[in-house]
Amino acid sequence: MRRIEFPKEYFAILISTILLFAIGIIMVSSSSAEHSIRYYDDPFHILKKHLLHSMAGVVILIFVINIPFNKYKYLSYILIIANIILLILVLIPGFGIKAGGAQSWLDFGVFSIQPSEFVKLSLIIFASDILVRKRNSINRFIHLVIPLLLIVSIITFLVFLQPDLGTAIIIWLFLFTILFVGKVKFRHMFILFIIWLLIVGLFITKAEYRVGRIKSFLSKYLGEESLLSEYLGEENLLSKYLGEENNTEGDDFQQRQALIALGSGGILGKGLGKSIQKLAYLPHPYTDFIFAIIGEELGLLGTISVAVLYLILAICGISICIRIENPLGKLLSIGITTYIVGQALINMSVVSGLLPVTGVPLPLISTGGSSLITSLASIGVLLNVARGEKE
Repeated sequence: MRRIEFPKEYFAILISTILLFAIGIIMVSSSSAEHSIRYYDDPFHILKKHLLHSMAGVVILIFVINIPFNKYKYLSYILIIANIILLILVLIPGFGIKAGGAQSWLDFGVFSIQPSEFVKLSLIIFASDILVRKRNSINRFIHLVIPLLLIVSIITFLVFLQPDLGTAIIIWLFLFTILFVGKVKFRHMFILFIIWLLIVGLFITKAEYRVGRIKSFLSKYLGEESLLSEYLGEENLLSKYLGEENNTEGDDFQQRQALIALGSGGILGKGLGKSIQKLAYLPHPYTDFIFAIIGEELGLLGTISVAVLYLILAICGISICIRIENPLGKLLSIGITTYIVGQALINMSVVSGLLPVTGVPLPLISTGGSSLITSLASIGVLLNVARGEKE
């Protein structure tokens, strides 16, 4: 009988995931009540949807854990083709629906899905499988171009058309990590990085609001009206944006409101449910900017606790990648770790004003069915690899 091992990383990942998951349910309940009452006349409307998505995600996580990770290679092409078809359907009028300035959802009446979230895990599996299959000819650039880079380029193009810059950045972030661990030549990765920078730069300049966000972000630290001068000057950030001259427009409005939330929380926070910024001041308080509400209600202690839990996931994922000998498991573990922790780091950096607004949710915490389900499924794969199944 095959013996299944449960190393220390397995339990550390499981406990960290459960804690992040629980924090997510609590904070979604707190941050969404006002919006639910205003638009649905039910304080628990958004929470109910979040709980349904949570249950679906947990079921998928349990299902994924019980499929040996070496079996994923037989699904990699099917998953990636299915996701490309869904990404194309999103862009067809009548199929895709638009919300928040992006056409990223498919509406099936009873529920809607966001294919750009599902494609993240599918692409990690596909890229890992391709590199394992081609490990004997990995140093030939043409073997990277066909089919891996061709598929990634198609997916990136379809994501750009939605438009969704945040997802495109995350895709290439974990792709570069997988390529690095897969021992692809540095000069090949450097060429890809330069091409990727040029494409992203071109994409940003094609939309005025993206250029505005970049300019606004840089002006905070380089211009005369920098955040530093606002904090130290006679008219501080809090009084300026809560006073009579409160500005509800501008490219950096969301970040400024998020900084107010984080700053007003202090060390221990105002207390659970006592956020002011969630009362129609901060846009998306239960999705992309939920980290700001955590800071306001739970204080610096709460935000540090969340960051530490993601740090534990990062350490465990890297440890698994180093420890495991199976090449597919090695690439899967580092790809998923980069996706979950990298997206969390980007989200927290955006909320803290360290990066321009990109519009990515906080994994395992923010509401959003497709994102939550994909995050939990990815954790299921990571737990599967950590368990050490070989067949």
